[in-house]
Amino acid sequence: MADSAKTVWQLGGLGFRQFASEVGNKVNADDVFGRAAQLAYYFFLALFPLLLFVLSTLALVAGAGSQWQQDLLSSVSRFVPADAAKLIASTIEQTFHAARGWKAALGIAGALWSASSGVSALMDTLNSVFETKETRPWWKRTVFALWMTGAGSALVLAAIGLLLVGQDAVQHFASSRALGPIVQGTFIILEWPLLIFLMLVAFATVYYFAPNVEHPAWHWVTPGSVAGVALWLAVSFGLRVYLAYFNTYSRTYGALTAVIIVLLWFYLTGAAILIGGVINSVIEHAAAAKPGEPDLKKPSARERATKPTQKAA
Repeated sequence: MADSAKTVWQLGGLGFRQFASEVGNKVNADDVFGRAAQLAYYFFLALFPLLLFVLSTLALVAGAGSQWQQDLLSSVSRFVPADAAKLIASTIEQTFHAARGWKAALGIAGALWSASSGVSALMDTLNSVFETKETRPWWKRTVFALWMTGAGSALVLAAIGLLLVGQDAVQHFASSRALGPIVQGTFIILEWPLLIFLMLVAFATVYYFAPNVEHPAWHWVTPGSVAGVALWLAVSFGLRVYLAYFNTYSRTYGALTAVIIVLLWFYLTGAAILIGGVINSVIEHAAAAKPGEPDLKKPSARERATKPTQKAA
């Protein structure tokens, strides 16, 4: 395990210049940005069912109109451009308040099923990035997509829970001259690292389980997940800054502005996820090509690395 982690963070034995060249070539060869556009479409279809599923689950646990629901929509607005956040919030609130009783139960099940379509699309796309064919039966893919959707929702709830616990602690100790500043400072320092760690784990989980590849070992944090999260944060905040100071979408698209911005954000998000996957794929490919590395059971980096040798022989 330690040797595997060392190999991962040594870029599979590649020099940095060669590694960067391999990543760039693979991004072009795999048409990453074209596939990101495909993901944007599926993400858009899955967005509202996913948020509806999370909000409905929160309603069952914490009650309708709870602070958790408000914090979820508030958290969305921290990353998503303002116009897109308004569209998401208004649509979810209208849909959520229209469902009650058995309709809500059916809505939760239907929302989970619909939201899993985004995960299914991501699985297919990462199979292409890792250069492997899908051999898992449809029921296994479906169960996995549902599980990943539920796990992603759980991570969202965990992140909101951390924020609420921190905020409650700050409010509780606010009146204390001795502990108030300490608690507040600790919360400010730890808030973003905890959220980023959850995102790193989420990205690493997707890269490990989504493609039909048996990876050498599990790693909580990988170069691909670090790059993916960093790119995602950069494009999210960069898009917010651009729209705040140089926004021309309202004049161009009018009433469709919010929808266009959501799709653009999903496109950039898909590109960030896929580039992280490319990075992990290149590293696994390079590590598997090294003498003495064990064969992987499923078609993956090792098999691809040995193809030229087999042809030459």
